[in-house]
Amino acid sequence: MCERLVIPGRAEVEQDLSVLNPWWSFETRFNVAVTHKVPAARMHAKESEGVMMRWGLVPAETKLEPRAPIGAGVATVEAAAVSTSSALRNVWMSAQRCIVPLAGFYV
Repeated sequence: MCERLVIPGRAEVEQDLSVLNPWWSFETRFNVAVTHKVPAARMHAKESEGVMMRWGLVPAETKLEPRAPIGAGVATVEAAAVSTSSALRNVWMSAQRCIVPLAGFYV
């Protein structure tokens, strides 16, 4: 399976989604793969900000090992996995979420 995103242009995103600190820089892209940078709106220090973030979920255990290579991660996760996997459950429960403006998603 090969998930891809379609990212709209910055002007279109900022028309629909306003953030207090728009620190992102991006253009329309039609073939965005896992590990590529995507625009994301998030809350930081009680202020909304627009930043570029890496797309994909990297398990928490990978980040704990200092010499472990960070892999590609996964693009999507089934809802049932959030309740059965402690790594995914911790990410969800500790509010590590954001809004990713998309024009499309395809496999």
